[in-house]
Amino acid sequence: MRSTRSNRSCRSTISCMGSTRTEGGSRRGDFVKNIGQRLKGKGRSGSRKSKSENRARKAFRTISFILGAFVACWTPYHVLALVEGFCSNPPCTNGHLFMFCYFLCYANSPMNPFCYALANHQFKKNVHEVAERRFSYELKRPKKLGDRT
Repeated sequence: MRSTRSNRSCRSTISCMGSTRTEGGSRRGDFVKNIGQRLKGKGRSGSRKSKSENRARKAFRTISFILGAFVACWTPYHVLALVEGFCSNPPCTNGHLFMFCYFLCYANSPMNPFCYALANHQFKKNVHEVAERRFSYELKRPKKLGDRT
């Protein structure tokens, strides 16, 4: 059954007709849905995203790449260092594995420029176009007798 209360009287109350409403008269679920859409990147309905939203999204993506590379490079070393620290009769780990993990720590710094490049959408698009042209040229090129490829 429908209640005889109007939306006006419902605006000031917390709960009306079994559904929770905010002061503006819209449902809390609509608010949550709107926030979810904004987090997913759909933004405002029908309107373009502002420059600050785009910049924030790009910065988040770049930082995510950098942080992901950092975690991937440094975690193996720290795990092995903990194992070695708590080991009763060292060495408890393979020497080659330890040196590889140690090398990964140093490899993190040269990876950062690649992370920045991979986070840039225009850079990825250009690399894809160059690779596409290169491979399509290789496929279309007539093979000679002396070619090894």
